[in-house]
This record gives sequence, C-alpha cells and structure tokens, in this order.
Amino acid sequence: MASLQLVIILYLSCWCQATKLPNLVGDTILTRLESPYDAAGDTVIPYDSTVTIESGTTLRFPRGSQLTVRGRLIAKGTPDRRIIFTSSTSALYQHQQQSHPISGSNIRFRLVDGSNIQNGLLQMYFKNQWRHVCSEFYRWFDYDATLTCRMMGFRNGSVIPYRINGSEPPWYGLQIDHPACRPNRDEHLLDCPGVRTPPRLGIHIC
Repeated sequence: MASLQLVIILYLSCWCQATKLPNLVGDTILTRLESPYDAAGDTVIPYDSTVTIESGTTLRFPRGSQLTVRGRLIAKGTPDRRIIFTSSTSALYQHQQQSHPISGSNIRFRLVDGSNIQNGLLQMYFKNQWRHVCSEFYRWFDYDATLTCRMMGFRNGSVIPYRINGSEPPWYGLQIDHPACRPNRDEHLLDCPGVRTPPRLGIHIC
C-alpha cells in the first residue's frame, strides 16, 4: 500500500495593536516597527520640536481631528513604503504590494480561509496566480511570520503548521522551508538568507 504524503502549508495569525502617539515635544522619531500610531485627537508639533517619520509608518487620527505643525516635520516615504496619514475608523489592513529589488517583480501576500482577515493560510502571488506557501520540514519561526505579516500591513505575527493529506487533488505550492529572517536587517521575505529566489514551485513539492 502506498504511503500518503503530508503537505504542510502555513497558517499565520497577524495582529495590529496600535501604539499610542506620544507627546511630540522635543526630538521624536516615529518608526515603522512601532506603527501604526493612534492619536487621541488634535495633535500639535510645538515650536523648537522635530518629528521624524520613517518610511512605511502609518499614523491614524480620529475623524475631525487635525495635525498642526509649528516646529519641524520630516517625513520621507518611498514608492514601496509610503507614509500614511489616515482615519482611525478606516478599514483594517488589506494585503499590500511591494516591489522586490532582486526579483524586480511585485510580490503580494494574502491570508485565506481564516476566521477573519488577520489569520489564515498564507498565499503568495507568483507567476500570475495565488499559490499556497508550503514547508517540508516546518522550520518557520515567529520572526519569519512577523516579517511576512508586516509586508501585509500588520505589525506582528505567529505561525502554525497546517497539514494536508497527500491523497487530495494535486495543487501547486511554493516551497519556503526555513526563511531564517534576521531581525532589524531583512526588510522583505525574499531577502531572508534561507529563501531561494525565486522560490521553488511544483506539484506537492513539500
């Protein structure tokens, strides 16, 4: 009797706890890693104060409130890491599109078949189709999940294995076994030293 192959695809839980916008007196740096920031109401950057906003940072304000700049505001985003000023009542994050400098293509991720938009099976848009990300040995760790969640606009994340019985109909998966992403160094999942560029693609490759 032939043995059944077990395919492990990745189930991610992402979350987006906001950071309370601090008092903007003196020199203040708002970072992408602490984003999003929620303001309580009208916000003022006083005279003789400098606020620097890193690219990829989101600031959310209650409707009807305003940001008044009397000091200095430095905010320089990039095409793939925009600085966002938005309403705190706006819809929760959707998957983002990022351009990877090595592959030269737009890499998108999403979560599907979860209880809400913050958790589900991880898929990557690759070669004009959404494909499950799978792992043969399941060596994903929380920072690998956190980096992937940040690429979708969330703040942190965790990962658990999700096994599919190999007797089910074949499907094409993307194999990413052990990303080994490095905190405060890697900015994109494809930059992580354990990820092949491009990832391996095939039927039941994991």
